[in-house]
Amino acid sequence: MSDTDHLSGPLGDLARQVHAHSGVDVHDAFAAVVCWWSAAVAPTVRTDWPVLVWGIFLSDEKQFVPSLTGALRRAGLEDEACDLPHWLPTLGRKEVLKAVGTLEKTDGSRDEQRSLLLTGDPLHQPHSKRRRSLSDYVFLRQAWDGHEYRPYEWKRSTSMAPPALGVLWETSQQAWQRSARDVDTATVSRILHFRRRPAAIATEPADSGDGALGVLSTEVGDSDH
Repeated sequence: MSDTDHLSGPLGDLARQVHAHSGVDVHDAFAAVVCWWSAAVAPTVRTDWPVLVWGIFLSDEKQFVPSLTGALRRAGLEDEACDLPHWLPTLGRKEVLKAVGTLEKTDGSRDEQRSLLLTGDPLHQPHSKRRRSLSDYVFLRQAWDGHEYRPYEWKRSTSMAPPALGVLWETSQQAWQRSARDVDTATVSRILHFRRRPAAIATEPADSGDGALGVLSTEVGDSDH
């Protein structure tokens, strides 16, 4: 039995397809697909509990690993099957605040679902040797805890529920260890940590994976419950 046999269902099929096309480890691909998928369906799921999966994928600074986001996009997750109304590479706290603010102004209707997936490296500071701190993004917990969470005693002025914010971040193990030192345990505990595995040689099978995407597309329409 293969060690990937337990990755069942269309998400597992898609993870294997991502692995075949990009060489990304299939388990890393599966975890990333779950992060993306949870953000895609979150606006249509009616529940009192969060359905978002926040993942941060850590790699050694000397280890080259293909971009997970790039691999998922090439696999077709930006198509209708798992389309996200908003998608944002993490370019800094101000950019994220602006995107979240814009998203909060939508009415949350089916035609304009309020969902945002944050990707990229949240701790990278372009053109600078300084690394960002995870504390810059503590405000994102509103998406998880709702109105009960008020960072720095700041009370939200709107009664509107916070938008669905998913996290699919990629950074180095060293950056993560430094950035998490000044962040409270409650915030850190909401993020699942995945240590990136080495990439393999892509095999590029003939199967495009459209079958799995088709099933996921159907499940998006059926996720309202």
